[in-house]
Amino acid sequence: MRKPKSMIVSHKFNPGHYSHLIANQKLLVEAGYDCTYYWAKEFDHFTQHKQDDVVNGYSSVFELKRGDLLVVWFPSLRVLFDMFLTKFFTPASVIYIFHEPVDSVRAYIKSGFGLAKTARIMLISLINRLLVALSDKIVLPSENAFQTFKSRYHYRGQIAKISLMFDDECGENQILSLSARKYVSYIGTIAEDHAFDEFVKFVVDALKKDELPNLNFLIASRSKLPDDLLNILADFKGDPRLKIVSGKPLSNDEINSYFSQSIVVWNAYRRSMQSGVLPKAFMFGTPVLISSNNRSEFFENNKTGIEISLTYQKSEIYEAIYRIQSDFQKFSNLAREKFLSNFYYKALAADFIRLVNQREY
Repeated sequence: MRKPKSMIVSHKFNPGHYSHLIANQKLLVEAGYDCTYYWAKEFDHFTQHKQDDVVNGYSSVFELKRGDLLVVWFPSLRVLFDMFLTKFFTPASVIYIFHEPVDSVRAYIKSGFGLAKTARIMLISLINRLLVALSDKIVLPSENAFQTFKSRYHYRGQIAKISLMFDDECGENQILSLSARKYVSYIGTIAEDHAFDEFVKFVVDALKKDELPNLNFLIASRSKLPDDLLNILADFKGDPRLKIVSGKPLSNDEINSYFSQSIVVWNAYRRSMQSGVLPKAFMFGTPVLISSNNRSEFFENNKTGIEISLTYQKSEIYEAIYRIQSDFQKFSNLAREKFLSNFYYKALAADFIRLVNQREY
């Protein structure tokens, strides 16, 4: 008897996205699907998948039958074409994991985006609206994304709120103790609404004053550092307490290593629909700093991290880090528990398959 097929699609390369794709494949295989990846060729260099599981051409879309799935993880023009082919030339279902429903123009401007970048976001949102129209079912990864979608999109298909999924790339025995952790870290994309400028200002202040003397500071991002912030950091080039890895894609092993060695990770964004940094930190038992603008149902203040205000007062950030240091094991254990119950793909499998199996009307 033929197994149902699922094709996981992502033509936009981002090393941080690899974990989601692998987790989704494992979920579907365990649910009885014959699963393949149809993705950006850069993902081929990662090692957690079998090369035989990768398809290279859109012709594979035409092989999808009734009961099969096209699972789309990230938007692009190319994936729009794949969804069009699936929708109109096959009987398979299209499921779209919709990370970032477009917010208001005011929200982006307020978060630090300029007019030109906000206009670009609005143009990209037009592609997303087409992807939504071609989707049979849509997954929203947070309450914020779910409510924004319901208020700003007219969609008659089936939707579900299912958080971002990950495999457990750590394991209980690999979570480092406080004594083995050395970084206060910024890990991930550098963007205006991620308040990276505030993190840099904090790091500079700490290095000047020799605060947190037993800790180092890490910036790990494939993004290129903005010139103005590079100038601010120039005086500390070569400082052994500052490590910068930027401007090139990081491997999944590198990313995991940085999360595991951090005492706390910056998640104090000015605006966020969802964050892959938060669950990845929790995976390694690493608490986060979060802002009052970036609250979500997955964060518990004084349990899985510390919330700071949008004023980004340095004294407040120092106090938060000292509090985490003083009771690190509690924070670490609760962060790890939050990962296992909210982001580990095995905990999400029933909800995902329930959505897949819901009849379309």
